[in-house]
Amino acid sequence: MQTSADWVHYVLPDGPEHVHGQCRPAVVVHRWPDGTANLLVFRDGTNDGPLGLVQWVTSVTPSDRHEFGTWHRADTHEDGEGEA
Repeated sequence: MQTSADWVHYVLPDGPEHVHGQCRPAVVVHRWPDGTANLLVFRDGTNDGPLGLVQWVTSVTPSDRHEFGTWHRADTHEDGEGEA
């Protein structure tokens, strides 16, 4: 279970077309009892659009399927395998 200050990946739901679905690092700010979390997402500057370098997103749903607008543990790849 991820808790406050843990690093996770956030799957971008927006921005220029070439970044939809890409993962960005995020820090859990608050974890809700239902599993959703408030995150600070670190975006890739203007490559990710005009939203700024850090974005606050709220009540983000976790997903092992890496769906747009969700978060997952930072130690898994899109195929669900852990890092070597």
